[in-house]
Amino acid sequence: MKLRWGFIGAGRIIHRFMTGITAYEDASVSVVYARNLQKGLDAVKNYSVGRVTDSLDDFLSCGEVDVAYIATTHPTHLQFAKACLNAGIPVLCEKPMTPNAIQTRELVECARKNNVFLMEAMWTRFFPVNRKIKSLIEAGAIGKPLMMTADFAFRGTGDPSDRLYKPEDAGGSVLDVGVYPLAYANMMFGSLPAEFTALGTLCESGVDESASFILKYPGGELATLFSSIALNSRQDAVIYGSEGRIEVDSQFWRARSATLIRNDRTEPITSLHFPGEGYQFEIEHVHECLANSLTESPLMTLDESIALAELCDSLRTQLGVKYPFE
Repeated sequence: MKLRWGFIGAGRIIHRFMTGITAYEDASVSVVYARNLQKGLDAVKNYSVGRVTDSLDDFLSCGEVDVAYIATTHPTHLQFAKACLNAGIPVLCEKPMTPNAIQTRELVECARKNNVFLMEAMWTRFFPVNRKIKSLIEAGAIGKPLMMTADFAFRGTGDPSDRLYKPEDAGGSVLDVGVYPLAYANMMFGSLPAEFTALGTLCESGVDESASFILKYPGGELATLFSSIALNSRQDAVIYGSEGRIEVDSQFWRARSATLIRNDRTEPITSLHFPGEGYQFEIEHVHECLANSLTESPLMTLDESIALAELCDSLRTQLGVKYPFE
């Protein structure tokens, strides 16, 4: 099913997502909307793109967009995604879907009211290695799942003008990278946590610089996770069970390989080589959903996006982080 993608936003992520578009033959980019036309033209000059516009009305009404990818700053997701949904355009919205649960519920309600597809771009969920790990856990490969550790941290610029450090841009580690281990734990344990707590440190601007989380799930499973924009971590994950464990290699959020360890025996889990960073798996899933006339993904449901936003809200409250628009 050949689909024409439209991009809203011309930031750095457009280069990363374009590698996925290029790797998936049934996808093309027809229109890019950028508030700054020259910035948009510069961003796509090395790619095959239909055209760039600085008119949102043009983007919404041109009839050249089969599905829109929202890749702007966190606080603008609601505005742009709603505009697309109200125009009948399916939406893949970069994570976090919005900065908080109130806005996420509003966006989900808009999608359901218009009966138009919406999905949070939690691309980690669609990597073949991660889907294989999930199936192994469900099949009892490590016995009863008991514990998981995961981290996602990188050293930011420290520049107060960088969006990562700006409260008005919903900065901080939780929404930028903390959502990855949080969503990963929910995926592997197959539910939402029943109890959770967070500790962390804040930047001078008031957003979270580093945070640690402990979560307890309904089946008794525990997860210890952390995120940071102040240091570089291994970015790996380990899922422990009563009869073994699965070690996910560095960068679990775009996993290429993992190892099953059981009874002192080591068994490699599918090692996958693919071009780019792997955005094509998420893109392919969106195509499958639209080909089957689905209005939401069965693998990353809208209710789960709401629940993840609620969890992040609660963790931020414990950390003492509140954005000026809240």
